[in-house]
Amino acid sequence: MKKNVFVIIVTFNGDRWIKDTIQSLLKSKYSCSIVVIDNGSSDKTLEILSEFKEIKLIDNHLNLGFGQANNIGIEYSQKNNADYIFLLNQDAKVEENTISDLVNVLEKNKDFGIISPLHYNGKGDNYDFNFRKYLDINLEKKNVNETKFINAAAWMVRSDVFLKYGLFSKEFFHYGEDRNFCDRLNYFKVKIGISKNSKIFHDREENASYNKNIVLSRSMLKCCVLNINKNIFISYSIALTKVFGLPKYYFKKKRNISDSIFTFFNLLGFYFKLLLLLPNMIFERNKMRLRKK
Repeated sequence: MKKNVFVIIVTFNGDRWIKDTIQSLLKSKYSCSIVVIDNGSSDKTLEILSEFKEIKLIDNHLNLGFGQANNIGIEYSQKNNADYIFLLNQDAKVEENTISDLVNVLEKNKDFGIISPLHYNGKGDNYDFNFRKYLDINLEKKNVNETKFINAAAWMVRSDVFLKYGLFSKEFFHYGEDRNFCDRLNYFKVKIGISKNSKIFHDREENASYNKNIVLSRSMLKCCVLNINKNIFISYSIALTKVFGLPKYYFKKKRNISDSIFTFFNLLGFYFKLLLLLPNMIFERNKMRLRKK
């Protein structure tokens, strides 16, 4: 029996990629419903999307962030009886068999909640730089390999996973929401996997700036604090070690002393803010723990 698959794409000034992304989905051997959530694009994204009558477009008119925009698409898909929900980045393309393979893997492996394909770069001649960081750790010789985390550039998710364990946390605007969700699934013993038989092509470049590093690092600290797999004291301790470790990491990459110093004090200030928000963090952690299987 064919499953009802909804593809969710969050767009924000993605006119460089979105046409190719949509066209790759329309060529898929496994038919699916495409839902695009636009976060207030000011370029030609909406104009390009208007060319595709096959898609459902939801225009937010403002930037709600990655997680909250995806939540809108997820809820829309659930109301329309989705069996599977495929989260795909606006700068990623699929192969003709990507969706069918991911669905088949989840059909055969009922203990998995999320399956992701191999993530290649835009040219397809190497792995995506971010995916490559944990590829060797997680991939074995099996066709489906379990992992504790995979970034949400391409997630095939059972629809009931979001019903049972909640949507993306409102604590995150951009970055960190996928890791927080994976931490939640790890807590409830729901498996996350990578399929070696399917691919996406993630067309992005590895670039870093002081502001981006700060946003990423703050999200990482909050993820540590909200990780319900560890008690809250250990979670805060791990976050504190990252306050010292992340500036050193960025310094090794760029050899910029001033940026590293500013990063340290920025993260230290954010850590103290998280300490002041301790009651809120406890409340959020308890909400995640109370999800029923």
